[in-house]
Amino acid sequence: MKTQLLVATLAAGLAAGLTACGTQPQTPPMLASLDALPGTQWALAEPAAAALPLGQQPELQFVSSTQVAGNSGCNRFAGALRLGGGGLQMGPLAGTRRACAGELMAIESRVLRALDATRSARLEPGQLVLLDGRGAELMRWVQRR
Repeated sequence: MKTQLLVATLAAGLAAGLTACGTQPQTPPMLASLDALPGTQWALAEPAAAALPLGQQPELQFVSSTQVAGNSGCNRFAGALRLGGGGLQMGPLAGTRRACAGELMAIESRVLRALDATRSARLEPGQLVLLDGRGAELMRWVQRR
């Protein structure tokens, strides 16, 4: 009887543990190189951007090894992507042309300028740091998935 009770208790504990594991948010895997960017999505790592309503938060998606798309805050964009040798360039980018209010347009302007000026990038745990031609940091993005 004690053995059956012990087995039942262990089984219940294991089931609870597995259920709890399933409710934990999954952390995206750390990327080993920029070549692993295709198929990933990123959110702008800026407090002002995080405070925006969903749908207006800037996003960057590496659709394939040759195409990028996203949301610059007010408008959607898509364009060419060039990856290789540690370099990363985006553009030309085409986008929608909606007008939005104040701070949203300011964020969008910063995003589009940074994407245009990007010449390389650095991967940090869970983050993509866009760099200009001199290696100066332009903007940080947080990996979504």
